[in-house]
Amino acid sequence: LPLMLRKKLFRTILYTAFTIVLVFLLSGPLFMNYIFRVSLDDLRVSGGLVLIIMAIKNLLFSTKIATKDFSSYQD
Repeated sequence: LPLMLRKKLFRTILYTAFTIVLVFLLSGPLFMNYIFRVSLDDLRVSGGLVLIIMAIKNLLFSTKIATKDFSSYQD
């Protein structure tokens, strides 16, 4: 692509992304509290549960990773 077209495309993408982030930043609490009835504490608890489940899954069902033999190295 020509340089001018790439700059214009980059600027358009940047403005669009900024607008989307701004809209969600301003309207996010409205949607979460009044439409979905979900509080920040609910999200924290659910996020913690997801992390615990992922950690337990990794501990119980992880595949063994091949390790190098470091016995030949000297201290």
